[in-house]
Parts: sequence; C-alpha cells; structure tokens
Amino acid sequence: MENWINKVIKVGNVKQNKILNLSFVATPQIRGISMIVPGCDCTVCEYDAKKRMLNVVFKTGNVPIHIIGNQDFTKIITVLYKDGSQEELFISGTKLRE
Repeated sequence: MENWINKVIKVGNVKQNKILNLSFVATPQIRGISMIVPGCDCTVCEYDAKKRMLNVVFKTGNVPIHIIGNQDFTKIITVLYKDGSQEELFISGTKLRE
C-alpha cells in the first residue's frame, strides 16, 4: 500500500539562503502517523490530516566555504506510523552559490 503520491520532491537549482514551501500529498489509504522526524534543523514539517498534506518549510542556508562551486543536497524526512512501520521522504536539488 502506498502512503504518498510522491516520495521525492526535486527542487532543481535554488539559490542559497532561500526559504521553500513544499508539500507531500498522502494517498487516501495512508496509515495513521505517530511522528514526523525531519533530518535536520533546516526542515520544519507539519501534517494536515484533513487535507492529507505534509507541509514542509525548507531553508536552503549557505553553501559552505570549503565547497567549491554549487552544492547538491538531499534532505530526509522520516515518517513513523502507529503500526510501527516507517518511511522516508526526500527533498533534493542543487544549492547555487550565486
């Protein structure tokens, strides 16, 4: 049974220090969620059960000075279900130094 319509959001090229508002859409058959765990502090999540949407605010931050050029990234969000199972959702793209 699929819980999410898409498990990966590809944001493409984004400038550093931007805030992105993204949403993962759940299927009507989604299992009960017990907890949502973002992989880092740059990602904040809130699940709207009525709309079946996981709303995410992602702050791109700076490209670290030790990285030459742009920085590819993948952010992980772990969804824990009431039945003990879990699933990972991903946000990926390239952070531009511009």
